[in-house]
Amino acid sequence: MTTILLVEDDSEHAEIVALRLGEDGFRVARAHTGPAAVSAVENGDAIDALVVDFQMPAMNGLDLLAEIRRRGFDHPFILLTAHGGEEVAVGALRGGASDYIVKDIDLDYLNLLRPTIERSIEKLHFLRESRTLAKALESTLAAVAITSPQGLVEYVNPAFENITGYPRGHLLGKMLALPEINPSLDEMPQEIHDALLAGNSWQGELRSERRDGKSFVVDLAVSPIVSPAGTIANVLWIQHNVTERKLLEERVKEANRELQALAIKDAVTGAYNRRYLETALPNEVSRAKRYRLPLSVLMLDVDRFKDINDAHGHPFGDEVLKTLITLIRQATREPDIITRYGGEEFCLVLPNTDRDGSRLMGERIRGVIEEHRFEQGSASCNATVSIGAATLGDTEAPETPQTEDASALLDRADRALYRAKQLGRNRVCVWVDVASD
Repeated sequence: MTTILLVEDDSEHAEIVALRLGEDGFRVARAHTGPAAVSAVENGDAIDALVVDFQMPAMNGLDLLAEIRRRGFDHPFILLTAHGGEEVAVGALRGGASDYIVKDIDLDYLNLLRPTIERSIEKLHFLRESRTLAKALESTLAAVAITSPQGLVEYVNPAFENITGYPRGHLLGKMLALPEINPSLDEMPQEIHDALLAGNSWQGELRSERRDGKSFVVDLAVSPIVSPAGTIANVLWIQHNVTERKLLEERVKEANRELQALAIKDAVTGAYNRRYLETALPNEVSRAKRYRLPLSVLMLDVDRFKDINDAHGHPFGDEVLKTLITLIRQATREPDIITRYGGEEFCLVLPNTDRDGSRLMGERIRGVIEEHRFEQGSASCNATVSIGAATLGDTEAPETPQTEDASALLDRADRALYRAKQLGRNRVCVWVDVASD
């Protein structure tokens, strides 16, 4: 079970957060001060991540973060800030925090704890894997040989033996065997000779041969080792088996792609997260204005989702949200952007979609979800959604649509969603209809 160290000096609030973390399936350890948290981490307690409140006496959240990182610990660190603490949050990210959550009076931010913690832990796993791969590239795949200016081998590393099949004792004192290059400084190709005399390295690919006769392509780097007198004392030869290198490079690239995806994806549903929406929606608004294209936004909320969690538990609730995203994807188009806005609320960005199109899309999604039976094991339920729609240009001042921004568009969709809830849920409300009421 994942253990979270909750650092909070307000005992009443700490109790609320700890209870929610427990409901989300985490084991909770608690510290009331920054120094106590440092001690818990240093003592080797089985802590998987830290959730830390910013405002604490003696050592605030940023001070604790700096101390934890200074001591060499890379635990995921999630900072809780009060509403409006964006500057603190930015400082936390720059200081090495994994993420931050802005607290609100209604405690809705508690819904963000579990996905934020899971995303931060998964991100750390990928970072550690990338570090391991980097070490492998340096110590395992690089075949290193050092020769005299005459091309005689003075040193080879174990990787060189593995790649060529020649034991070290067989190579020392012998000419370095390279089918396409004479290793003697005076007889090597002119291009390499000139680069080394100028104090530079040369790099290129060539075909080499193992002791058993099998050939392979290596990426070869040749560098001079210059004596204090300024002459070339030795030559450094570094070979990489290109096939293995390419394989590991792809693994590193895949790890980086996963890291990038974690930064913009919701850990529970796999949909884009709110952070991604904050970039994507302004871009779509700018594009729609530039080319005078329609653009609509849907705000969608699962009706009475708390009742589902209370009846069947949070794991089942998570499965409902995952299935919900699958149903939405099936009902929408490839260019449509689906994001988890927070908790059980989602935002859809619909390029090239006018007001009537947004209403039709909303009804299609609402109907598909209403007809679906959500099941996991012995638990099952039906669910409905309320949807608010807004279209770019449907403003309170329609004569000036070019001044409209993404925030205003989201606000109108949210107001339409609120109206759909007021009218009894399980319905689609378009903002222009709400505005005319």
